Amino acid sequence: MKFKCSKTSLLKEIEYANNFTTQKSNLSINSNVYLQTENNNLTIKTTDSTMGFVTIIPVTTDEPGSTTVSCATLLSILKTLPNIDLDFLSDTAKLNISSDAANKKFKFSIRTVESNLFPDLLSINYDLLFKLNQKEFFDMYDKTEFAVCTEKNRFFLTGLNLQKKDNKLVMVATDGKRLSYIENIFEHELKDFESAIIPTKFISMLKMIGTGEDIFELGFENKTIFANINNHFIYSSLITGNYPIYEKIIPTEYSSFCKANRDDVMLAINSVSQCVEEKSKRIYIEFDNNAMLISADNNKDSEGRQMVVCEYNGPNMQFAFNYNFLQAPLKVMDGEYFKICFSQSSSIIAVYPEPERNYFNIIMPMQSK
Repeated sequence: MKFKCSKTSLLKEIEYANNFTTQKSNLSINSNVYLQTENNNLTIKTTDSTMGFVTIIPVTTDEPGSTTVSCATLLSILKTLPNIDLDFLSDTAKLNISSDAANKKFKFSIRTVESNLFPDLLSINYDLLFKLNQKEFFDMYDKTEFAVCTEKNRFFLTGLNLQKKDNKLVMVATDGKRLSYIENIFEHELKDFESAIIPTKFISMLKMIGTGEDIFELGFENKTIFANINNHFIYSSLITGNYPIYEKIIPTEYSSFCKANRDDVMLAINSVSQCVEEKSKRIYIEFDNNAMLISADNNKDSEGRQMVVCEYNGPNMQFAFNYNFLQAPLKVMDGEYFKICFSQSSSIIAVYPEPERNYFNIIMPMQSK
């Protein structure tokens, strides 16, 4: 195998590919990247057995062939090389990377493993793919991913729930203490698929590869999610388990509403949070007579209180909750204002942009001290 290509174009693809390899052991074939060149194209493949990556880039092919090398090692070497065209030559034991350019002569070698030992990657029936706008889909991810569970023993909550409801795509995340929900109607028709729990890493890889401006394709088959994005084909196994019936905890009506400036509340939370207990991260919010009092104390040496002007004419109410649960959705919320909705008969708090849009958040308050 012998080919020439620019360092810049190859480096970008190897950086993507490395995220789909097995990182724990360099002895595994799944830590390698598969390289195959023919007809002035280079096919690049990686997999960690649950996720897969494939792309093709233009090169100058002198001798067709294929091999595999450590993806992490190749990436490390490429990062140190100048931005020039590189020569690649594979023999039975090594992949040689070199340049004969004036003042930039070098040669590096990486041990190879036979390409026939590399595992076969999954393929999909392209008829199952449907088109989505990258920007709109990534916005759905940004508005929900912070509520995903990080506890490994609750594996079925460590991903995002994606489902089709009529002509809408719905994305939900919950860790059992909070919930984020967003729905969107896309320009192109959605294909039918069963409710799926998608690993967050898969969508974060989509965002890394995508431009946020174009259309990409998504599809499901045999408990696997597939995507075709910017000439990259990636897939991942879905998370197994039954996602909670979250609709049951979403209130259908509220008796009290508080409208406030998003930036004012975020600044107040940031200030008061300096006085919270590190473990509980508990703050208190008291609503009364067009004012929101945000407070915290750590039972040791500090306490903080800050008043925020708001629109509220309901009964005096106080809630305690993890300040991150309110701060996280406010950071990605659109618009200048938001509203907090609740009822005296329920402990659940809902947070909506104001005016309302296609997403909201549910927070379960903590017990007061």
